[in-house]
Amino acid sequence: MRAVAAAALSMTMVAAPPFVVGTMGPGISADLGLSVPALAGTVSFGYLVAAVASPLGGLAVQRVGPSRALRLAAALASVGVALVAVAQGPATLAMAFVALGMANAVIQPASNGTLATAVTGRRQGAVFGIVQSAVPAATLLAGLLLASFDDVRPWRQAMVILLVATLLPQLVVPRRLAHESHVPRRARGWSTVAHRGTLLALCAGGFMGSAAATTVAVFGVASGLSSGLSPTAAAGGLVLGSLCCIAGRILTSCRWGDHAPRRLLLDIAGLQITGVLGIVLVGTGTTAGYLVGIAFAFGCGWGWTGLLNIAVTRVWSGRVASVTGVMQSGLFGGSVAGPLVFGAVADQTGYLAAWLVAAGALAVAASAGAVAGLLHRAGWTTGRGSSSTTPHGRLSRPGEQNRSRPTRAHRR
Repeated sequence: MRAVAAAALSMTMVAAPPFVVGTMGPGISADLGLSVPALAGTVSFGYLVAAVASPLGGLAVQRVGPSRALRLAAALASVGVALVAVAQGPATLAMAFVALGMANAVIQPASNGTLATAVTGRRQGAVFGIVQSAVPAATLLAGLLLASFDDVRPWRQAMVILLVATLLPQLVVPRRLAHESHVPRRARGWSTVAHRGTLLALCAGGFMGSAAATTVAVFGVASGLSSGLSPTAAAGGLVLGSLCCIAGRILTSCRWGDHAPRRLLLDIAGLQITGVLGIVLVGTGTTAGYLVGIAFAFGCGWGWTGLLNIAVTRVWSGRVASVTGVMQSGLFGGSVAGPLVFGAVADQTGYLAAWLVAAGALAVAASAGAVAGLLHRAGWTTGRGSSSTTPHGRLSRPGEQNRSRPTRAHRR
């Protein structure tokens, strides 16, 4: 279980810096002479770097191995946080987010590569859910830092504390994982990737789903305040949403983590459709609608990432890290595009129309997930690709895939 703890801690430490910068944003803007849009653009720039670099990050993890990659991601996060702590202007801040973007490009492939073989069977779903809850846990960490200072002006001290925290993975991550010798090191061309249609559909769905979910995290409080909610109610909704997101990622991965890939993709689509209803409720502008809506928007509309990573691990079991890098490119791309589109729509027509656009994006994501499930089913029928599930939709036992079993295509 040390490998699981290492992956969870590393993921939290790499995910936390952008949230801490956003939480301490007013103090950073005042000291560095940055406008709020300029600071937000710098954070978005970091996610853009992550989106562009994620495919390369996945290939790098596939080559060097998960344990070294976890250490590398944490080290890049430490460099980024240190640069933020000493920043005297926008140039240094931009350099910091280059490092933080590179860290994010490496961390998810490294985490999936670690968990793919560290845990098997029913426990694998629970482990993926716990590690994926690191992102909402990082938002809580940012809130705790702000609460401990009760002020945004000592933001450099907060960054020093975070810098120390980002060094912890170097102590926890083992030098070499017990299963790491089985990780394929040789990077192969994308022409050899099975189920490419499924991967493209998942990338499209991940882009749209991440765009919608990130929008809730970025604009949820501002929308509530503009509707007349008190600051306490608006902030309470964000805390509630974060807790629901953590619970959603863990519970769904525990409950459905042993499903076959096609079932997992349909489970994801169902969660996203429920999240659509939550986003619509957030847009109603009422206190009850906001609180109930943000709980479902976070818990269901953003609670599917654990299942997505389990599906990737099952379908592309021999290339988990490199395929995860491609998937993360879509997710990070959505994190950049979603808030930009939402902000433009809200500025022109108001929050209600913007929330309807976000709900539509999440509905498109659900449709893409269903299409990916159909494409994966078609790929199995014709004997293409590989998966760790049997044709009957349950997890295969060790050695079961090598048994002689006629496929549907052979029975025709």
